[in-house]
Amino acid sequence: MAKSAKKEAQAGIAEILAMFRHAFPSSESVLYLIALVTLRWLADSRRDATQLPCSITLPDGLEYHIPLTLHDDQLGHWFKEMFKQLEILNQHELAGVFSELNFASMRFRPREGQQGMLGRAVEILWFKDRYRCSFALMEEALAMARTILVTSTAAPELNTPSALCELVASVLEPLPEETVYDPACGTGKMLFHCASQAASPGHMKMKLYGAERHRPAWMLAKVNALFHGFSSEHIQLCDALQPDNVLECCGRQLRFDVVASHPPWGVKEWRDERPPAERYDRFRRGLPPRNNADYAYLLHMVSSLKEDTGRMAAVVAGGVLSRGAQEGRIRQRLLKDNLVDSVIALPDKMFQGTPVGGAILIMRRDRTRRDVLFIDARTVASLSAGKNTFSDDALGLIRHACKKRTDEPGFSAIASFDSIIENGYSLSVSLYVRAEQDSNSTDVHGIPGRRARIRADLDVVNARIDALVAAINAGAPPSPRQLQRA
Repeated sequence: MAKSAKKEAQAGIAEILAMFRHAFPSSESVLYLIALVTLRWLADSRRDATQLPCSITLPDGLEYHIPLTLHDDQLGHWFKEMFKQLEILNQHELAGVFSELNFASMRFRPREGQQGMLGRAVEILWFKDRYRCSFALMEEALAMARTILVTSTAAPELNTPSALCELVASVLEPLPEETVYDPACGTGKMLFHCASQAASPGHMKMKLYGAERHRPAWMLAKVNALFHGFSSEHIQLCDALQPDNVLECCGRQLRFDVVASHPPWGVKEWRDERPPAERYDRFRRGLPPRNNADYAYLLHMVSSLKEDTGRMAAVVAGGVLSRGAQEGRIRQRLLKDNLVDSVIALPDKMFQGTPVGGAILIMRRDRTRRDVLFIDARTVASLSAGKNTFSDDALGLIRHACKKRTDEPGFSAIASFDSIIENGYSLSVSLYVRAEQDSNSTDVHGIPGRRARIRADLDVVNARIDALVAAINAGAPPSPRQLQRA
């Protein structure tokens, strides 16, 4: 798609969203947009006899030209029927994805003498046939939808920066035959980067598992999976922290080779005051506080790892690395069990919707060494359009440090278990990675002289203050010269 056509696609999508947001909340308008663009993409594939990247059975009545022949009062029923048939024909992939969307709603009906919203949407998406590459149109719609979801829900985890997803995938190095799980998958970006990292002739067969409790994000993840050629069968609409939603196989908790996630930070009331007994003992290292689910997600991810190959990466809030009380005790047990492998400090202004930075916490089941690698990635971040990001070179530096476990002043450091104990089991990167000092800026031999000069200056200031206080006590106002000198 040429650049001008891409801009037209962006403008068209923005126009549809603007229309829908007059009738629906922002997050709901996103669902209707994605549904329409998906149908346009599928209709394109049938009209042009092009193979879809996913295995989908299309309804017999899904023909590209039909919406162009229908009146406004007929369009809604046609769309509703097409989505119903899509779900019936593709139960494993699309069950429940479109069923709550009612294109026959009165809100879509045209006002007297005016064109209806669906009619206008069809004009934008169907008539402008210079959009023939609807793959690119889908990309634009999905990208805009992710941005709107974060804005409307204040949930940065629904649009994790691509550079961060790429970094996590490259550090975990998933293989084509392995399984990948994200217990808070949002719109699916982390999952799909991990799958793409395992590029090989058979990588599209990689099994992806995910859970997402936010319905609009879940719908985007399902559509996104099919759009990129992956099965969405195991991407579920649920809260993975709840005991009934733990994935099972043959009466046991399902475990994975790779677990990667950017879970929501600081979720409150994620459990009951007196939670039911856990079937799989996910919280045997400690029950996280009810008012913050950060460690609940971490412990759930740890319990989801395979014993031999399991490795995980979680994008966490900075406080996870150092908070005390029950969370501190859980962190201590994770360290004593030798699960913590690396900690990467992230810059602020990296996530949409919040200026707060965070960190990547990497854990592995197959560890034999008793140390932790700390990387201060804030030193290699670059500012672009008001946001911090990582260039390809920066990503290469971080990957190399993780793989080779390098110790570079000002950037990375390897801390022994004893030194972590000395720091109260804190994993704050700044405790271990010291800022690199200019060798000319520190003159050890000159320190005594500088301290003497500071003391002398302080003595002079104290003497002037004493003189002023004495003058006031004697009833004589201080002279202008005394005030100036003070």
